[in-house]
Amino acid sequence: SVSAGLLVPRLFTPALSLDQQAHQHSHSSDYLTEHIQMSSALRRVAIDGSILEGGGQILRNAAALSAITGQVVDVSKIRAGRAKPGLAAQHLTGLTLVTALSNGSMEGGELRSSHVELTPGQLACGAYLADVQTA
Repeated sequence: SVSAGLLVPRLFTPALSLDQQAHQHSHSSDYLTEHIQMSSALRRVAIDGSILEGGGQILRNAAALSAITGQVVDVSKIRAGRAKPGLAAQHLTGLTLVTALSNGSMEGGELRSSHVELTPGQLACGAYLADVQTA
């Protein structure tokens, strides 16, 4: 079984439209707003994966929020400032799990990829097992 304690930042409020969300957060977090672009036409969220600590946390949060909200998430520059940039095995395993949980699809899901796009489907209950092998 997989257990993860994710703290979900208040970047997205499902009750608001994407345009309302962008407006609401542009006043409270100018730095993040510069790096997160929302498009209501495609229900897509583009995220610069090199922001903040530039590690896997932004990727994990983006994937979880994508599955929960049903929004496509497009993460670029994944772990760009790290010694070994791009997706590591544990990141790819987590993304594959979220894709399965949401009956979705993933583009760019390969080791060392610096760009990934997750398109969630309908969340599915069930028992899931993920072995990250390394962390």
